[in-house]
Amino acid sequence: DNMDATLTADYMTDFGFGSGLEFRYLLNDSAPGRLYGNYITGSNGEPDRALVEWTHDGILPGDIRLVVDGEYASKKDYFEIFGGNADVYASEKSQSTLFMTRAWGKSVLAGRAQYTRNLKESSGLVLQYLPEARYDYQPQRVADSSLFVSFLGESTYLWQRQGVKGTRFRLQPTLGTDLLVSRYLEIVPRVSWLQRDYNINSEHEEEGIPIATVTAGSRFARVFSVGGSSVTHIRHAVEPILRYSYIPDVDQSHLPNLDYLDQVNSRNVLTFELMNRFTARLQRDSGLPDYREFASLRLAVDYDIDEERRTL
Repeated sequence: DNMDATLTADYMTDFGFGSGLEFRYLLNDSAPGRLYGNYITGSNGEPDRALVEWTHDGILPGDIRLVVDGEYASKKDYFEIFGGNADVYASEKSQSTLFMTRAWGKSVLAGRAQYTRNLKESSGLVLQYLPEARYDYQPQRVADSSLFVSFLGESTYLWQRQGVKGTRFRLQPTLGTDLLVSRYLEIVPRVSWLQRDYNINSEHEEEGIPIATVTAGSRFARVFSVGGSSVTHIRHAVEPILRYSYIPDVDQSHLPNLDYLDQVNSRNVLTFELMNRFTARLQRDSGLPDYREFASLRLAVDYDIDEERRTL
C-alpha cells in the first residue's frame, strides 16, 4: 500500500481564507484513489464554500468491487468561481455515483446510488437513483439439454425533491437455445418477457411485453504466416450474422416516463452484420504461444419492416 497527503492554504482578497487537504492512496487490488477537501472561509459578504471529492476503484473483503466517483460543493457557483474539474466546470450538472458489485459464477449482484445536482437551476425535478439494485443470471444450460435460461431483476427507488417518489421493478426471464444446423451454420432463437411494475407517488401501474430474437450466423477463418520474431501468425475470422428482432407495439401511455428504460419501442427489424476479427499468435520467451485479438471491424445494416410497410 502507498499513501501520501498534501495540505494547502491560501488567501483570496475577494473570497477569504482557503484550506485544502488532498489524500492519495494506492491499495492492493485497487486503482489509484483520491480524497480531496477544500474549505473557504467567506469574507467581504461572501458565504463560506466547501468542496469534497472522492474517487475510488478497488476490491473490498469478500470480493466486492467498490467504485466511487463523488463530489459535493456546498454552493452551486463553486466550480464557476474556482474552477476544479474541467468537465464539471463546463457542465450544467454535477453527478456523484457509488457502485458495488459481486459475482458468483453465473450470477452478478450490483448496487448503485446516483445523485445529480443541477448547477445552473433548481435540482427539485432532477431524477435521483437512491438506490438501485440489480441481479443478473447469465445464460446457463438447463441440465444436458440445448436450452439455456437467463434472468434479469432490477429494483430502483426513484426520487425527486419536488416530484416523483417511488419504486420501479423490472423482471426479464429469457429462454433460448442454440441449434448447430451444420458445420457452418448456427441458429440461436431467444424469447423473453419484460415485466415492469411501478409504485410511484402511491399509484400502482404495471405492464408486460414479449421480446423475441432469432440469430443465424457462421464463421470462416484463415491463418496467415507473417514470419516475425514475435508475431508469427495472424488469423482473420469473418462472421456473417443475420438477426431478426421483434417487439410488439404495446400501449404504454399509462406507465410513467421517467428515463430511457420506461418506454420500450416496438421493433420488427432484420439486421445483417459482418464482423471481422484479427488475432495475432505471439511467441513468448517460454516457448509457449500467446493469442491476442488486436483489431476488429463491424459492419451492420438494418431493415425496418414496419417502416418499409408505412412507406408503401
